[in-house]
Amino acid sequence: MTAWIHVEDLADCYIAAARKSSKGGHYLAAAENLSISQMATLFAEAAQVKFQAPIFENKDNVVFDDSYTREILQLQWKYKVADEVKAWVERIKELGTYFLEDV
Repeated sequence: MTAWIHVEDLADCYIAAARKSSKGGHYLAAAENLSISQMATLFAEAAQVKFQAPIFENKDNVVFDDSYTREILQLQWKYKVADEVKAWVERIKELGTYFLEDV
């Protein structure tokens, strides 16, 4: 399992930590828990390409919980990474760095 967060939410977290945290405070910013397979599938779907994601078992049931960070720093994440993937794929196409063939 991997934690994902939108860069703007992460920037907000850094700013809030600088303003509100105690000296030596440590914070986890993990807006979404998605496996690499899940993220790859989201990109493939957004790009409309065929893709069979390998399945990696989360044997230890790892989940990243950032509720402490959000509570202490009084944050709410603005973005859901999964919702942003389609826009990222479109931007990649605009930049001409798109290397997959459409289905």
